[in-house]
Amino acid sequence: MGIPISEIRNFLPAPLKNLGFPREYVDAANSVLGECKIAAEKRLKRKNSRLDKCGIPEEQLFEMQQRLIEQVGEI
Repeated sequence: MGIPISEIRNFLPAPLKNLGFPREYVDAANSVLGECKIAAEKRLKRKNSRLDKCGIPEEQLFEMQQRLIEQVGEI
């Protein structure tokens, strides 16, 4: 699944500095990571909002999905 952005933000500056990247580059990388984190949070909120609006509990949606997958396998 990958490393969470929050952990990358804690990890990223030191290696970049050790490799000799200028401070401006490190600051820009941190800024981009911040933007990515905000975008990821917005995507997650939209996804959760759509699930909430459908009015069907997530467990029931999962069961429906599993039945559909089984039906496709029978074809």
